[in-house]
Amino acid sequence: TFEASLFSNFTISEKLYGGVTVFFMGGRKDLFTRSNAVSMEIDLDAFVDANVHFGYHLNNRLSFFVKGSNLFGDTYQKWVNYQVQGIQVLAGASYKFDW
Repeated sequence: TFEASLFSNFTISEKLYGGVTVFFMGGRKDLFTRSNAVSMEIDLDAFVDANVHFGYHLNNRLSFFVKGSNLFGDTYQKWVNYQVQGIQVLAGASYKFDW
């Protein structure tokens, strides 16, 4: 199997930051076992997955972010019978407490 990844994190301004990740997983084999304990080897397809994230530091404590995953929307299997969801978006905020 062949695996490669490319990633970059960057600062756009003092408050705005982001990053990109792209990875490739070549074709590979996995073992599938049925309930009657019969095992068989399954070929899994290669896939490319791209992700991006951006964030904004409102101040020293409060930040907002958004992340996009599987931007190509592929429904590949990372392992047999474990299909990855299509395009995913996550947004949120973080707050740093001072102890």
